[in-house]
Amino acid sequence: FTREYAQGNQPFRFNGTGQVLVKSARVAEVEGAARAVDPLIQAGVQLGGENEGGRSGPRFQLRGFNDIKAPLLAEATRNAREQADKFAAEAGAELGPLKNANQGVIRITGDDGNDFDDGSSRIKRLRVVSTFEYELK
Repeated sequence: FTREYAQGNQPFRFNGTGQVLVKSARVAEVEGAARAVDPLIQAGVQLGGENEGGRSGPRFQLRGFNDIKAPLLAEATRNAREQADKFAAEAGAELGPLKNANQGVIRITGDDGNDFDDGSSRIKRLRVVSTFEYELK
């Protein structure tokens, strides 16, 4: 019996553990398959357990990061220049040359907005945190 407190008239049951690893670009199908467990539960299979991050269910990883890194940094640089122009105009100054820049980090989070991506979110948010110092004239 799976539990020491089971009734004496219960059929024999077995405990087992397992893990399925699926690597696919078809994330919608993987997500759908992970949710389609009702027939297993109705058949008496008890599902449970947790991944390393403390959550059960599929974990999604970002692929192709190096392909999007350069465009993200370019956009961050353009945005920084636009914001610096606005700041200088509001301050009644003229934006001078770039004095210093720090590429910073690119943060990858889930769609729930938490600073940590545990992999459970299919949608990823990327945020570039950079520092640009301009001279004001």
